[in-house]
Amino acid sequence: MRSILTLLLLTVSMFASSNLFEKIEGLNVGIGEYKLGKKLTVAQKSSAKRDLLETNSDKIYKFRDNDIYISVDKASDRAVVIYRVFEDQNSTDLKRILGGAIGAYAEPTTMSHGNIVYWVYRKDGSLITNDDYEQWRNRQLNSDNNSTSHGLNYATLNKLYTVKLSSSKMFESDEKFDDAKAYLIVSSQALLEEIVK
Repeated sequence: MRSILTLLLLTVSMFASSNLFEKIEGLNVGIGEYKLGKKLTVAQKSSAKRDLLETNSDKIYKFRDNDIYISVDKASDRAVVIYRVFEDQNSTDLKRILGGAIGAYAEPTTMSHGNIVYWVYRKDGSLITNDDYEQWRNRQLNSDNNSTSHGLNYATLNKLYTVKLSSSKMFESDEKFDDAKAYLIVSSQALLEEIVK
């Protein structure tokens, strides 16, 4: 009886993970040829074998394809985190990177400290706009049952995936530099939680 129950729970869990992968894959979001939730192609798997990186998870493998880093679910060969590293950027480059991200992902949900930009997407795949985010944030800050030290309980945001662009320098800086480092990250906390269950 116990083994039947275990098998049933495993089957339900795999089905739920599969549906979540397919839902996210259908949104066609990613960086370059790599899409969140999408199974790697034969060429991408070949690249993974050549440039495999260390990871501290037995359920995920990670590799590099030029300046793009991809974390992949071992069981399904589907991308779960994709990020791109931009090295030695100047102020014009940073503005171009930000403009490209806005062109690809729409107006951001929020910006923080002048060097971090977030796009947050709901479970139905729609973007949480800045107005939506500010309303949610104000409700959280005015609530009596805050569960974090900052007064924001991000679990209530009901997000499916996020895109984050961060930089070591301010995006709109007038300062002259050529040593900025930026990261563009596409990930789904919901997907990661399903994998590590």
